[in-house]
Order: sequence, then structure tokens, then C-alpha cells
Amino acid sequence: MPGRLRSSFRSGNLAEDLGLLLLKGIAAVAEVTRTEDIGLDAIATLLRLDNDGNLYAEDSFVGQLKADSVASIQYQDHELEWLIGQTQPMFIGLVSLDKSQISLYSTLFVNHAVLSLHAKKVAIRFGSSNLAPFFRGQKWLPWQSEAGDGVTVWLGAPVLQWTLRDLRDRD
Repeated sequence: MPGRLRSSFRSGNLAEDLGLLLLKGIAAVAEVTRTEDIGLDAIATLLRLDNDGNLYAEDSFVGQLKADSVASIQYQDHELEWLIGQTQPMFIGLVSLDKSQISLYSTLFVNHAVLSLHAKKVAIRFGSSNLAPFFRGQKWLPWQSEAGDGVTVWLGAPVLQWTLRDLRDRD
């Protein structure tokens, strides 16, 4: 085997490692090793700091970590079935090596769009769309149908965002 590795793979590995470390700031994290990685990078249980100084386990979720250079993620066929079939809440962590930061995004809009439109493939984008809202009170439309039973879904703003510096903040 040649002694080489694509630089993009190395960068992705570093982002994943940083993301796992940052997740440990809010949760007990069970890392999914590379040999067992079938799409999930972590299983996390939120930790609540109580007045007695102890941390208590709360709700759990699964996570997939991506470097912030990723503009979109595509799922189709068995990949999409797997994504929609998750029994725990799923979040995508977008990790910035430059800022030492993680942005955690909910995949709830993906489930809504795929189940509502019976989509067979999905393109996930981070942030908000420029589409006019459909319902009163909405600021933007989170998904749009595409040709061939596809849908593009915008995840919106991250539900939570923090940096290495924030790990020391007990609040």
C-alpha cells in the first residue's frame, strides 16, 4: 500500500475529530469507529448540570459530522431510507477547523419534505432558502420539489453553535 492519503480525506478526518471533541462539551459521546461507520459518527446523550454539581443524562441523539467545506449532502435510494428510518433524533454537525467551531443542524425538515412529497432523492443545504414562505409566520420555505421525485431541503439556522473556547463556559 502506498504511503499516501488525499488531503481532503485528512481534512475531513480532522474535522470529524474536532466535532467529536466539541460534542463532548454538551453531551456524553459514544464515537462510532471508522470500521463501524455506516453514516453515523456519534451517539450522544445530552448532559444537564444540576445545582448539586453533578451532570445528569438527558435525551439522546445521533450525529453525522461534516467539514464546513461541504455545501450540500445528497441522499437517494437506500441512503434516504436509512436517513428517514432513524429512530433517534438526528443532527448534522458542520465543523469549521478555521474557527474551531461546530454548528448543529436538525434534520426535521428533511423528514417533513421526504414524507410529504414522497421524494426518492434529497439534496440537503445548510442555511435558509430564498423561497417565499407558504404559511403565515414562516420566514422562508424550507424545501422545494425537484424533477424526478427529488427535493432540495434547507436546514435553516443551526439549533446550537459553539467553539473550543465555549467548552470552559459551564452555562
